[in-house]
Amino acid sequence: MVMLYNMFTILTAGNTDFLNPLRVLINLLLSAVALVGIIMIIKNLSELLTAWKSNDESGTSSAAKGLIGGILMAGIGGLLTFLGITW
Repeated sequence: MVMLYNMFTILTAGNTDFLNPLRVLINLLLSAVALVGIIMIIKNLSELLTAWKSNDESGTSSAAKGLIGGILMAGIGGLLTFLGITW
């Protein structure tokens, strides 16, 4: 019982030092997702230009969808902040 009371006191006192490793992990994961998004942007931009040059409508559509997905992945931090999700 005393242990639960002490834990509640620590949590309500605003001491969040124990969350720092979790925040570091979240930032690392968001950075990895953003990096993959940048790679997707480069890849799909190349595919889009190639498909556009050869007048391939299906390839253009697929590359445009991948480009939009890459942009969303690259901006995941801002997107989550816009949605009200903070860490």
